[in-house]
Amino acid sequence: MRGFTLIELIASMVLMSVLAISLASAWVDAGQRVQVARDDLIAALFSAQQLAMARSDGVRLIVSAEHIDIRIDADGDALFSGAESVSAGGVQYPLNFPAGVSATAVVFDYDRLGRTAAAAVTLRGPRASAGVTVADSGYAY
Repeated sequence: MRGFTLIELIASMVLMSVLAISLASAWVDAGQRVQVARDDLIAALFSAQQLAMARSDGVRLIVSAEHIDIRIDADGDALFSGAESVSAGGVQYPLNFPAGVSATAVVFDYDRLGRTAAAAVTLRGPRASAGVTVADSGYAY
């Protein structure tokens, strides 16, 4: 006799299903990490804008390749040192992007009215990317 038994066919189908599910979840996970990073960035932009409007100190949001940082110029020296990072909205900054996600480096300085220079930030992951645009009014989308 030649061919496969029913048990062998079912076992191979189960194995292929498990492999397909694990590959699909890895593909979806990469896209979700970029979305999480985008959501974190928009929340940080909003928090920095709100801090700038609530305080008389200068507020700077720094986007580097691997993290986001909000700093307040509490001592008035306009240097925004790492010791001046803040906790805003229940998040302690600097906040690292999820693994495998990087961003274009941009610095946003907010004035007392929540305005900043217009710029765009691109977030890139292994299989997905997303963009965030910041208008000079401070509005991020």
